[in-house]
Amino acid sequence: KSVVSSLVAMLRNDGLLDSFEHPVLDFFADHEAANVDERKKAISVQHLLDMTSGLEWVEGFEDEVPQSLRDMRRSPDWVRFVLDRPMSHAPGVFFYYNSGNSHLLSAIVAKLAGTPTDNYANEKLFGPLGIAPPFWRKDPQGIATGGFGLSLRPRDMAKIGYLYLRHGEWAG
Repeated sequence: KSVVSSLVAMLRNDGLLDSFEHPVLDFFADHEAANVDERKKAISVQHLLDMTSGLEWVEGFEDEVPQSLRDMRRSPDWVRFVLDRPMSHAPGVFFYYNSGNSHLLSAIVAKLAGTPTDNYANEKLFGPLGIAPPFWRKDPQGIATGGFGLSLRPRDMAKIGYLYLRHGEWAG
C-alpha cells in the first residue's frame, strides 16, 4: 500500500495525475460500475489514499472474516469487484482500512503511466534506489496487486523507509 501510494505521488509530481481530488470513476469509464450514486461519483484519488472511500468493505479486523478480500481474490475482475461495491457512507467521512482502495490505485497508476504498475515502480522507484525488480502478485487482468503481494527484501524495505525519512535531502 505504501509503495502504490508513493507511485501515485510520483504520477502527480510527473504531471501525469492532475489532482489528488480527481474523481476515481473518471479513470474507469470503460467499466460500468454498479451501485453508482452521488457518493460513489464523489470518490477521489485522495479518498483512496486516505482509506476514506466509503465503499462497503470487510477487511477482517477484530475477529471478522476478511470477506471482501476473499471475494475479491475469487473474482475474475478485481477492479470491477471493487468498483461495484455499494457505498456504506459518503467518501471522506470514515477511515476504514480497505485493500480494494489500494488495488484501484494500482490500476490508476498503470493507466496514467501507460505501463504496468510494476514497470513504473521499477523505473521510477526501485531502480533509482538500487532495488532489483521484486516479485509482485497480479490480478487476473495482470494489474499488480495494490493492497498486498509485493515481496521485498528487508534491506530493500529499509531503503524505501530511509527515502521516506530523508525525502527532502534526496533530489530526484
